[in-house]
Amino acid sequence: MSMIINSLLCLIALVAVGSIVYKVSKAAGYRFKLLIALLFLVHYSAFYFNWSINSEINKDSLRFFTNSQQAHTIFDLSFVGSQFMSALIYPLVKLGASYFSLSFVFASFSFIGFLKVLEHLMSFSNRFEKGILSILLFFTPSLHFWTAGLTKEAVIFPLMTVVFFKTLGIRVSSLMLVVSMVLLACIRPYLSIILCFSLLCHYISAESDKQRLIRKTFVAAVLLVFGFFLSTYFIGVEELSVESFKNRYNEIVVYTQNHGNSTLSLDKTNFLERVGLVLFRPLFFDASTFSQIIVSIENLIFVMVLVLFLIDLVRHKIKLYKNIFLWLCIVSLLIFYSLYMYNLGLASRMRVMFMPYIYLLIFFSYVPCDKIGQSKST
Repeated sequence: MSMIINSLLCLIALVAVGSIVYKVSKAAGYRFKLLIALLFLVHYSAFYFNWSINSEINKDSLRFFTNSQQAHTIFDLSFVGSQFMSALIYPLVKLGASYFSLSFVFASFSFIGFLKVLEHLMSFSNRFEKGILSILLFFTPSLHFWTAGLTKEAVIFPLMTVVFFKTLGIRVSSLMLVVSMVLLACIRPYLSIILCFSLLCHYISAESDKQRLIRKTFVAAVLLVFGFFLSTYFIGVEELSVESFKNRYNEIVVYTQNHGNSTLSLDKTNFLERVGLVLFRPLFFDASTFSQIIVSIENLIFVMVLVLFLIDLVRHKIKLYKNIFLWLCIVSLLIFYSLYMYNLGLASRMRVMFMPYIYLLIFFSYVPCDKIGQSKST
């Protein structure tokens, strides 16, 4: 029975990926087909490393699987937060699904997300040369490592893609958007709150009807207040007072001093230093392992692309892409992570939440505004 379930899961994943690859590449040029082949190679190579490494250490990915195995019923697991992934895979685990087959299914799900992004970006073929650097940023190994396996990021990346496509006016059903938001709320509540608020602000900025504008503004305000109280619950603040927030922050500082192989002291770094950590580190001067050296190369490439992008911006060769949704998400997440980020490995992982949005912002800045809404191939 176990062999049948695992074979079936892998077959379904392969058929889903194969059918979508065939559909998007059928009328594609050689450059697009080459990028699809490169994407497949990078992503599933990352899947192998993700699976093999996590099979040997008891980190989140393997813990999701073992928690499902050990639970007597699905109600022993939480449906919000760290245990949601265990609850999500619980039925399949009890049917005999292995850690490998589940990792493969989740890696394939995220691969489809990357493929749809690539398809949409490549639809602007007349701007291919200008946007090539930002497209290639989607091939960075660490981005695929964190999304190619039984991880939260493997689910989050495609769902965030769905939300962004909605802001472009691409055909995304309301049901798909709601399901995406609900799943994001279950996996990382703070992320769904930021996305919902940013999406509402995006629609408010484009609203011309005064009554609808008032209603949407009210909903955004309610959501912001609700998000604040929900966030205080999840970070463990007992009461709404300055002292309570200070005590909780001090607890986090103490925790960070004893966890992680490459920790950074929160009380000895300021906010701007942690912004630099979240965006650009590790770099070569603080890389001590092979994986950190790889990430350092990625960060160096990103810095180079960012410098070239800023030069083009200053020289007025391009216009900054003014998508309020993207900007609010990037800035909000960057501030949020910079408040507590204490570990180089965690910083690399959390970049999955906002770096793809930065890549999209860079890419669409090279595309004329009147062209962005015309391509709706996704």
